Amino acid sequence: MQQFSLPGKLRTLIAQIYGITLEEAERLQGGDECLIWRVMTNEGDVIVRVSPPWRSPERLTWAHRVTLALHEILPQVVAPILSSFPESIQLESAIPQSPGP
Repeated sequence: MQQFSLPGKLRTLIAQIYGITLEEAERLQGGDECLIWRVMTNEGDVIVRVSPPWRSPERLTWAHRVTLALHEILPQVVAPILSSFPESIQLESAIPQSPGP
């Protein structure tokens, strides 16, 4: 397990928007073109996923809407924790995912 700190500005922004205290961060492998960390917080573990800079806010919002809709009918799909500002920042709960029964 490798430990990597989240970038300071991102850590501060997440703490301010969500009102949580971020502790240790573990950089995860995979995620295709995204950077992903599992972060321990005072509210439990969360996944922080940073999309590439070329992804438009509209495309990111679309992906979050699809994920939220799928979560309603398939609870294994991890739904993002939404914030009102800025719209494109999301945290995903660290819930184990399994696509099959």
